[in-house]
Amino acid sequence: MVNGVPKRGQHAVKIFVSTELRARLSALSESLDRPLADVCRTLMWIALPILEGLDQAQQRGTDWWVQRVQGRDQEENNR
Repeated sequence: MVNGVPKRGQHAVKIFVSTELRARLSALSESLDRPLADVCRTLMWIALPILEGLDQAQQRGTDWWVQRVQGRDQEENNR
């Protein structure tokens, strides 16, 4: 970043968080002796794959459940 302007390939994101979350992030950055921005970037890099995996797992669970319900409906229709 030069004079507050991101260099090519860098992007700035402004996120509003609660006072409590800001305090926790600040305490974590101090305990790790890292800048707050580094802690936030690291948390996002860690959290993104977890959340993507969670979304995929929820979709698989929903698909499985729909198949079960549809199979049950077909069994009832065959009686």
